[in-house]
Amino acid sequence: MLFRLNKIATKALRHKEDLLVSFFFVASCHSGEMINS
Repeated sequence: MLFRLNKIATKALRHKEDLLVSFFFVASCHSGEMINS
């Protein structure tokens, strides 16, 4: 799971920094939901 997220983050970094920021925003929200449930 973490490896896959890292791959996605690396891919996003190649495209755009703001894409990376929005990815981490979504990822942190998603992991927050996973922890709660």
